[in-house]
Order: sequence, then structure tokens, then C-alpha cells
Amino acid sequence: MSSSGSSFTSSSLGRPPTYGRTYVSPVDSTWTPTSGISTISAPTTEGSGTGASVLDLGPPGFQATIILFQDTPDERVIYLGPWEVVGSEQRRVLWQGSYQNELLEHFLPSDTPSDIYPHTLHSRHRPYYDPSDMERYLTFQEPHRIRYTTDEGVCIHDQYVTIRYEFTTVESSIQFQGDLRRKDLVDFYDVDVVWTNVHGRTDGFGKVKGIGAIQRLKLWRDRYTTFHSLGVCANKTDGQYREYDIHSFDGELRWRDDRAKQLRLNASGRRHTSGDDQHSHRRFSLPHRMRSRTRTNDSSEPRSLQQPTLDIRYLAIQFTERQDFAGTFSRFTGVRIAEPHARIGARTLGCGRSYALKGQIRIRCHISILDQLHHQDEPHACAAVRVQVGFPSPSIAHCCHCSLPLIHTQYQIIDPFNVAPSVMKVILAINAGSSSVKISVYTAAKNAEPHQIAEASIGGLTAPPATLEYTRRGEKVVKAKEVAESVKNQEDAFDLLLKTFIDDNELEEISSKEDIAIASHRIVHGGDYDRSQVITQDAYHHLEELSDLAPLHNGVALSIVDTCISALPKTINVACFDSQFHTTIPPHIYTYPIDPKIAKSNRLRKYGFHGISYAFITRAVAQYLEKDVNSLNMIALHLGSGASACAIKGGKSWDTSMGLTPLAGLPGATRSGSVDPSLVFHYASDVGKLSPASTKHLHISRAEEILNKESGWKSMTGTTNFGVVAESDEPTHRLAFDIFVDRIAGFVGSYFVTLEGRVDALIFAGGIGEHSAKLRSAVVERVACLGFALDHASNQEPIKDVVQELGKRDARQRVLVCQTDEQLEMARLCAEKEDLWE
Repeated sequence: MSSSGSSFTSSSLGRPPTYGRTYVSPVDSTWTPTSGISTISAPTTEGSGTGASVLDLGPPGFQATIILFQDTPDERVIYLGPWEVVGSEQRRVLWQGSYQNELLEHFLPSDTPSDIYPHTLHSRHRPYYDPSDMERYLTFQEPHRIRYTTDEGVCIHDQYVTIRYEFTTVESSIQFQGDLRRKDLVDFYDVDVVWTNVHGRTDGFGKVKGIGAIQRLKLWRDRYTTFHSLGVCANKTDGQYREYDIHSFDGELRWRDDRAKQLRLNASGRRHTSGDDQHSHRRFSLPHRMRSRTRTNDSSEPRSLQQPTLDIRYLAIQFTERQDFAGTFSRFTGVRIAEPHARIGARTLGCGRSYALKGQIRIRCHISILDQLHHQDEPHACAAVRVQVGFPSPSIAHCCHCSLPLIHTQYQIIDPFNVAPSVMKVILAINAGSSSVKISVYTAAKNAEPHQIAEASIGGLTAPPATLEYTRRGEKVVKAKEVAESVKNQEDAFDLLLKTFIDDNELEEISSKEDIAIASHRIVHGGDYDRSQVITQDAYHHLEELSDLAPLHNGVALSIVDTCISALPKTINVACFDSQFHTTIPPHIYTYPIDPKIAKSNRLRKYGFHGISYAFITRAVAQYLEKDVNSLNMIALHLGSGASACAIKGGKSWDTSMGLTPLAGLPGATRSGSVDPSLVFHYASDVGKLSPASTKHLHISRAEEILNKESGWKSMTGTTNFGVVAESDEPTHRLAFDIFVDRIAGFVGSYFVTLEGRVDALIFAGGIGEHSAKLRSAVVERVACLGFALDHASNQEPIKDVVQELGKRDARQRVLVCQTDEQLEMARLCAEKEDLWE
């Protein structure tokens, strides 16, 4: 690190610079865009200070290096010494190079700190070096302009590049990062990151095998519109590295005396010692806790608690915007609009129309401002502008948009002269199965019923050749077309389906990826989430943790989420959970009679599934019966290759047949349904081992595979086609049919009692429930004592309506069939989700 005055005449590399006063941040300090605004003047004399500004850079002087022309024959490492910030119009950081007259200019995007962050401070081990040798570097999210001039005044570099500053110490990099902000708000946490493994040593490649620590790693607490996200790059001892987030620096710890304590981040978990068990480490956690600053080399923890699961390689601190709404893995690129206003796309804007806007406007494509009608000088005043929209070709008209930069202000677009039409968004409803991917395309306005414009699916991924079907506005465009052999998995299928939509000239709503505003994903297990969630990094990692509870279901869906994020970077991804409808189940029903501490720590409780379908059924039946949904009581049966029953009380789930996982309850095509828990241990001797189907993304035991994939009526009849089972006279087929009817009738009777006989209807839904008249007849006959009776003529009629009557007119209880539509319900959930429309 260098220590110098504010000019470039000194380049001594001594101890860290000292300042005239100590900068201390009050706990509740804040920063606003309008505080402390003034002009920075260029340095003129030795010892001249930097004037106060929006950035408030403070005293300069740190040693760093930056690489220019990286990965080219002209690659050059520039050694940087003292620095200063100059410029009255565009701020830039001036670094003095190895010689007095060498200058490197880093042009800052603006005076506004929001245009500088997010940037990341990295601290990690150098590969193949001593593990105690750390490399520290600072990176910015967006490329910035860098100009480098030699001591002879020759400019050899002037272009936008990705910036990475490498520093000699953590303190120097943090000080530079801090001086790009407001120093009077700098406060920090001291952080230890503890690497653990069985043996207290390192290997020859710099991989930590014992206890390692990064000490005095400073994290800012009150940084105006930012919060802190701490992440570690680590593997789960299987060689697969990924990022893990550790956060909560922004609430629980805010009031603590942080300089008297440390935040210790333990990578903990368990790993068996069996050499052939490559996946037994799949359960892990990254807990954090406050502890005393005192340390000891002696550990009193049991050896089992010292067993590791993560081999940590580096630590990263990410500064991001503090927003109630955050888009998928990146900043939301649109504009937050306050009600009752709406985001206005190019097709909404017309020539000669006038709009009032707050803030600054950024114009894309061929939208231009004709003139400014009115403007006020005070900050954040409203200015009315007249906007003209012109296109060189009608074919690209719908590709153009008008948007506002998201800085510190809540922007609004309003139309004081004309009422703008409702803004429509294109929504993808994505349902990924083990052997298929289905995408439905909807257009929707806020709180309006979505309208399907297209649907495409690829099936047979596990039994090639896979086939494509495509329907546009109710017209079958492609039917059972074999796809290329290169389409081998769900990710390939998603890419092909997306290309199908974009390449279809008749589907005017989607001509490019940018036209897709929202992608909703069906996620089977959502844990305690009681509503759909925008998939942020936190939400994504939480869903990964839940994959331990539903490894056969969440893994496929999350792989599609990954693909969607990569293919559609500007699209907001939303998770719709099959379990969210059932979060209203009361504790005495969802609680298992086991040790409460173990149940809580391992999330062991009844969750229930098929909730998206039950939400649709509840809406549709309430509308059909002309009842308020909050007074609706019914027993719903979602019967397909996966089957379940649900007692709905007051329009909310009261009980359901599925439990911790979809395995519980009714049998299915390949699922056993509820069985004696000890049965699996009598089934085979290797049920506790991992299945050969396990991968780095999917870890399932042999028991899970048997009960989920090798049971059900397929195990008894050899077929998953229930239509064949129902119509066959084979004894095994009749037995499978009778078992299914018996289990369904048992749940209907149980739920009739739990609803105290106040049941508005018995509902059949799902592929089997909608199409198997024989099954419906058998089930209703078994529960006739409860007042249900079928009209056999109605039962044999094709199901044409969303909800259709099947029961006798004079029966005490009604019997209905509902054509459930999970894709539509997912789109509807997005249309009703307020933050997606702000």
C-alpha cells in the first residue's frame, strides 16, 4: 500500500495512510442522493485536498495493479500508486503509474453511486500457492472506460473494458472501495471464514484441508440504498464448485457492537467415510452466528460436528441495490411504476401524444423526444414531453420500448392528456417433467384473465425419438413431429420450444426474446412459501435446499430455471409452487408425531401438492356454483399418473392426501402411495444406498427410487396407462383398479367427516378424473352412503365445459368434473402478483 498526499508527486509505499479525523458511522445513518452535493476540483498543488462531493472520496493513496489488453500478446500489468478524483463534468479516478507522469484514467459512469455499484471484493487462495497467500481484487459489474497515457504523453489505451483492480492487501482494496463512497458512513464487521476438513493440513494445490481464516474482512453496514450479501465459492467435496450465499447482515446484526465481536461463518455438515458413497454429503448448511473475539486452538466440539461438506475457495462480498423488488439474478431493467400508472411500450405510444414523467428518460430504437413542453429546475420535478414513435419497418415495431433508468427515484409515467390502454405482458407458463417440457404462452394485463395464444410441448425425452407438438390460437400447427437427436434433455427441449415461438411469424406477440416479460415455473416443493415467488438468488438457493425433500421433482424444474435465466436474461422468473395452496392446513393436521426439534430442523411435516390444480378447481367451481369462494366447502380429487385428494374448507386447503413428499396418499402410475414405513426395509437389502440414477444434481436413495418409480399400478400390470388397466379383465388389472378405487373412497369418507358433512360438491379432475367414466362411477358408488349419486347418462357424455355436472338432480350431494388447467392458473397468479406490475 502506498501513502501519499493528494497530488501525484509522491509515490512512497509505506504504512497505510492516516487521516486527520476518524470517520464513524452512526448505527442508523443513511445517505440520500441530494445530501452533500458539490463540485470536485482538479488537484493543483501539493497537499491539496479533495472537495466534498456526491462521492466524497476522501484522501487518496493506495497501491494496486490493473491489467490492460488481457489475454492478448500486448497484455500489460500497470502498477498503480497514488490516486485522485478530478473533473467537473465527468468524474474520473486518476492513478499515477510506475513513473511520475504515467497516468491511468478510470472514467466513472456518473456522480451517482448507484451507477458505480454493484461491485465485488474478492479474496481467495492463489492456485498452486501457499494457502495463506491470498489474492484480493475488486471488480465492477459493467465495463468502464479506461484511458492510459505513458510518461511521454502517448495514449496507448482508450476503450471500455471490464475492470479488475488487484491489491496488495485486503485493507487497501477496501479503503479504495470505501473512498469511492462516503467515508463518513464506513463501518465494518470483522469476519472470520473458517475452512474445515477432517485433516488439519493443506495439499500441494493450495486447497485448504485444515483451519484457514480471513481476518478483518470489513463489511459496510449502512450504505444508503445497498445491503450486503456475503458469498463463498465452494464445492461439496465432489469437485463441483458453485456459489453459496450467507446474508442477514442487514437486520439481526445491525444494532450489535460489531467492532467488539466477530461474525463467524462455519461451513458445517456431515460426510460419511465410505469410499464408494459419492453423494452422502448432499445435506449441508451454512449457519452463521455471532461469537466472542477470543479464539482457542482447542475444539471442544464433538468430532462429528467437525466433519465438513464444503471446501471453500474464496469469499466474495456483493453490494447490490436495496429494493423491495429484485429481478432474477440481476437488476430489474424496467421502471417501477406506482399505481394506477403502467409501463408503456412502443405500441402504446403514438405520434403527438403527451406524457408527464419524473426523472430522466432513456430512448431505445426509434423513439425520440420531439420537444420539451415544460420543465422545473428543482430536483425530481415533473417534465412533460411529447414523444414520437417511428419505425423503419413495421415488422420491428413491437420490439421497441421506452424505459427509465432505475437510480434512486420512484419514477412514474402518466398520461395527463389521454388514457393509455392497459399494458399487456407476455407470460410463459413452464411445466417440466421427467420426460417432457410443456410451455403455454399467455398475454395478460394486471389482474385480468390471461389469454392463451400458443402452446408447445416436447415429450419422449427418456424414450427417443422425442416429439414436438405446437398449437397456435387453437390451431394445431405441428403434431407429433420427431425432433433432432441433439434434443436429449429438458434444457435442449426448452431451447427448441423457445425457438419455435420466436421463429413463428404468425405469433406476432413474440418476435424476440425481449418480448417475453415473465416466465412462470411450476415447482413441486416450495416448503413454507405461501405464494408465488420472484426467483432471486435467495429464493433459488432456498429451493435448492428443498430439493433434499423432493429430489425427484425440484431438480428438473430448477434446471429449466437455470436455462431460462441464461436464455432470457431480461425476463422475470417466477416460481409457482404445488405446495403453496396447502399452507393453510392447520398444525394438528400437518404435524407428524415425532421429536419436534428434529421435525423443525429437518422441515419434516405434511406439505401437500397438486396445489396449483386445486387453486384452479376452487376458482372454477366457486364460479360455477355462484358461491363466494370463502364459503366453499368441497372434496376435490386430482387423479392422474400422480393422484391426490384434498378437503377444501372455506375456499382453503384443510387437509390433503400427500404429505412430506408426493409419495404419500393415493397410489399412482409408478408411486406406491401410503404404505407401512418399515415395508421398504423388508423390500431389499440395499434400500439405504444411493440409486445408480443419482447424479451431481439429483441424489436419490434406492428406497426413494423403488417407491416412486417402481411401484404403483405399473408394478402390478406392466403399464402406466390407466385406461388399459380400467378396461382389462386381467386379474392383476382388476386388482390394481380396485385398490385405486378403495384408496380414493377412503379419503372421500375421511374428508366428508372432517368437513362435518357440509360439502358443496365432490370434484373429479386430472387426466383420469376427467376421462375415466368407469372410475368415476366406481368411486361414487362406493361413497353413495354419503349422499352422492351419478347421473349415468351425464357421466358418459364428453367433457366440454370447464366445470360440468355429473350427479343426479335429486341427490343430496353434487358431483362435478373440472377440466383443471395448471398452466392457466400459473399465468393468473402472475397477473395478480402486484410487484410484477409495478
